[in-house]
Amino acid sequence: MALPTTYVKKLNLLDISKPLEFKNPIDFDPTATKYLTDSWASWLDKKYPGLNLYDLRHSWAKRSIDEGVPSGLAAKCLGHSIKVFEDTYLRTVNELDVANFVKKNL
Repeated sequence: MALPTTYVKKLNLLDISKPLEFKNPIDFDPTATKYLTDSWASWLDKKYPGLNLYDLRHSWAKRSIDEGVPSGLAAKCLGHSIKVFEDTYLRTVNELDVANFVKKNL
């Protein structure tokens, strides 16, 4: 959901291993998670220079607003509270975004 289908296909993300999967928050290992995230970011930068995880995350947040994804769902996908999501991303909405949304959904 966080990436357009073109990126999912281009990066072959449907055929990946998931070495860390935490079913219970108490099992979360921040050191292992940071290591894997840094490794993925390094791979991504080498394979697709200029494409980074931070920008992908924030562009998805903006697209979620443009596409009308409910704030609660978007916040959950990003690991934020609704308040953090709205405080961080809804300030990016401008009048043109509202007009485009209305045009697309009427």
